[in-house]
Amino acid sequence: MNRISTNLQPPTLLAALCLLLAVPSSHAQAQIASEERAALIELYQATGGANWYRKRLWLGVAGSECEWYGVICSGPANDRYVQRLVLRDNNLVGELPASLAALERLDSLQLSDNQLGGSLPESLWNLPALQYLWLAGNEFEGSLPGRLLANNLTWIDLSDNRLEGYGALPEAVGTAPRELRLAGNRFDEPPPAAWRQSGAIGNLDLARNRLANLIDLGPDGWPGLSGLNLAHNQIETLIAAELPDLVELDLADNRISDWTLANAAVPALEALNLRANRIDSARPGELPSHPNLKSLDLSFNRIEGPWTLLDGDWPALEALHLAGNKLSGVLPEQLPEQGQLRLLDLAENGFDGLPPDFEWPAGLENLDLSGNGFSGEIPPGLMMLENLVPAAAYGATRGLNLCWNDWEPGSEDMADFIAEHHRGRNFGLCIARERAELNPAISGSYFDPERDGEGINLMLLEDGSALFYWFTYDHQGDQHWRIGQADASGKFVEFPVLYQARGRFGFGHSKRITHHGGLSTLGHARIDALADGGLGILFGHRYPVILTPPPGSQPDIGVTELRLDYQPLSRLAGTRCDNQHPQQGLSGPWFSPEREGEGFVLEVTENGNALVYWYTYQPGASGEQAWMIGTGQFDGMELVIDPLYQPVGGGFWLNFDPDGVDLVPWGRLSLSFDDELNGQIEYVSELPLYGSGSYSIQRLARPMLADCEG
Repeated sequence: MNRISTNLQPPTLLAALCLLLAVPSSHAQAQIASEERAALIELYQATGGANWYRKRLWLGVAGSECEWYGVICSGPANDRYVQRLVLRDNNLVGELPASLAALERLDSLQLSDNQLGGSLPESLWNLPALQYLWLAGNEFEGSLPGRLLANNLTWIDLSDNRLEGYGALPEAVGTAPRELRLAGNRFDEPPPAAWRQSGAIGNLDLARNRLANLIDLGPDGWPGLSGLNLAHNQIETLIAAELPDLVELDLADNRISDWTLANAAVPALEALNLRANRIDSARPGELPSHPNLKSLDLSFNRIEGPWTLLDGDWPALEALHLAGNKLSGVLPEQLPEQGQLRLLDLAENGFDGLPPDFEWPAGLENLDLSGNGFSGEIPPGLMMLENLVPAAAYGATRGLNLCWNDWEPGSEDMADFIAEHHRGRNFGLCIARERAELNPAISGSYFDPERDGEGINLMLLEDGSALFYWFTYDHQGDQHWRIGQADASGKFVEFPVLYQARGRFGFGHSKRITHHGGLSTLGHARIDALADGGLGILFGHRYPVILTPPPGSQPDIGVTELRLDYQPLSRLAGTRCDNQHPQQGLSGPWFSPEREGEGFVLEVTENGNALVYWYTYQPGASGEQAWMIGTGQFDGMELVIDPLYQPVGGGFWLNFDPDGVDLVPWGRLSLSFDDELNGQIEYVSELPLYGSGSYSIQRLARPMLADCEG
């Protein structure tokens, strides 16, 4: 998923430093002022400190405050003070006390991902040294105070709360533009004119709010604003007169049908994202030239017809995304001059030919022509593109993609070139093959016969998204699983992020037991539905994987993406009108709210069996993952799996060894359901560290089933 967000991301180095400093020192520190100690104690008491996940040394004797978990002090021995307070994801529940105002030299407050609520306390705006404020992922409500623009704050993250509306501004506001992140709240309009004209907002993120229909930024300019993110709303039209400093504008996933900002003055604009809107026309004259524009994303709109795009002057354009439209026909003999074009994405259109003397922009580093109607030999001119990113480049997620066409290499030199540059290796798995439209019948489990012992589960959900589980192993052969969710339509679904979690069996993911954090991102995946019923899968890993060489040979190059074919192992009952089953409504993911970060995937299959995956963690404090699998038959609303197996061994990616997989009998698992929303599980393990237990579970999501009425 492409998002224009370079200037809207948190200062990664600073955030990492804050997390590092959150680990308390073991050395004794001098005493802070009594007022600061009292403020910390009141914070502990007001937010349920006894139930915090991590509270090491809190409420210790006077002089120990700088060793309390998350309290970072500064200053000489005779003048110690609290400089930073980092209690992210720590089960703080309640309202912030007014006594926080006593922390007069606090410059960073990080309390994200807790359960803090009420109005934003006035005490926050009485902290003269505060520069960085993280309160995302809480339950704050009410309007946004105007005073947050009147102090020294430079970074304010209030995303994913319940805020709506804007308060009045004070007489004087700060002059330095600040980062203001408000995504995932309840705002239905942009900031009022006084806020916009103050010059105090440098980057504004209002993604995932309730902005809809016409959004009018008024007749006056918005000085100082360099980044504006309005993605994932329901905007139909955006009107602005002048945005003199705007560099990045993200309007992805709205309802815009006409070219936006056609009459607005945006002289500094460098990146414009209109992905996933309703634009059905982009002809010369409708796209005003933007001399500084470097990135334009018009992917997944409704633009159709032959190539007539961008005939104007775009001297700075480096990246052009046009995937997922209805463009067709033959590309022109030469693309219009686009400055130093480095990325061209024409995937999933209807192009079917190239002129004999076609010239690619010489500076291309990334070229995606997948999912079109090209046929015959791959144009030899591609080999002249000396800057194309090699397939094994560190962190490469692009490069060359020619999949889902009827092309063939045509020469050994071209075959060698493809092998070196094409995404995912195994080019033969995605060329000259037919795909199918995604539909409910795709839901189920899949495996590669040459990789017996690992596999995936894919479910198309009622809301139109797809849920993906990958059950495999790590480099040491220990169990490993990843999860992704993304919108699904057409013939493929792309998961830009696959999540991995750490935790402990019986507790859930690690935010409940350790300071190392909860979810992490380790890769991506794309799944194409094949006409033969299988899946073509492109796995991506964040870091290059060095493949284990055969004895006596040199190590293979590092691999960041790998393409594999998977065949169906099971199909969900009810995904077609001819494969119904009485318990089909129980299929889907289930979990316990008390054990977030782990759960069960239940498949009621078309032959009447039930397949269950239990994705969880190892016992103890290692944080390592575990997963179990088993099958059984329903007896009414009860399902018993005995034995449940835990596969161990294997390896990662091309280092996977199916002969190394050992199916260890884990124990007995029973599931009983009250209805299609609630149930209970009971387990008894043969492995002593897992023990036995029982608890309630709830449905997490419903798979999409076939509509068979009538």
